[in-house]
Amino acid sequence: MTAEVLVKKLCHEMMVLTENISLMDSLGKKCRLNVFEQTLPRKSSEEDPEPFPYCVVKFDNSKVTNVGERQPVDIVLDFGIYYDNPDCQYQHTFHQIFEKIKGRFLDNNFLGSFRCEPEMAFALSPEDETTYPYYYAGVAMKWMIPGYERKDVYS
Repeated sequence: MTAEVLVKKLCHEMMVLTENISLMDSLGKKCRLNVFEQTLPRKSSEEDPEPFPYCVVKFDNSKVTNVGERQPVDIVLDFGIYYDNPDCQYQHTFHQIFEKIKGRFLDNNFLGSFRCEPEMAFALSPEDETTYPYYYAGVAMKWMIPGYERKDVYS
C-alpha cells in the first residue's frame, strides 16, 4: 500500500466526514465539500466556478526507517471555504471540520491498512482579515503505512 492510495482513501473520507456540515459555494448556494488530490485543479476558463469549499489532501513527506516496519507519512489537508457573512465567524465551520477529523481518527485510527497517529495539528490562516469572504485552514497528520518486506532470493 502506497502513500498515493492513502491520499485517495483520505479524499473519500473527507467527503463522508463533512457531508452534514453546512457549506456554501462562491455563489452562496449550499453544497458539498470539493475534495482534490495534491493540488487544486486549474481553471480552464474565467467562467469556471471557484472550487470553494474545498479540501486538498496532500502527501507532504515520508521516510523509510527500516525494512519490514510501517513507514511514517506526513499528510496535509488544506481547506478553503466561502463565508459571506459580515460577522466573519467562519472559524465555527472549521472547528466543526476539525472535530469531525479528530473524532474519526482518534476513535478509530485505521483507514484500511493505514494507521493514523494521534499527532495532529490544526490551524486557521492568520491572514483572515484580508481574505474575506474566502477563508483557509490546515490540518497536519502523521500516518503509518505498511512497509516493504525484504525478499529472500534463496527460497
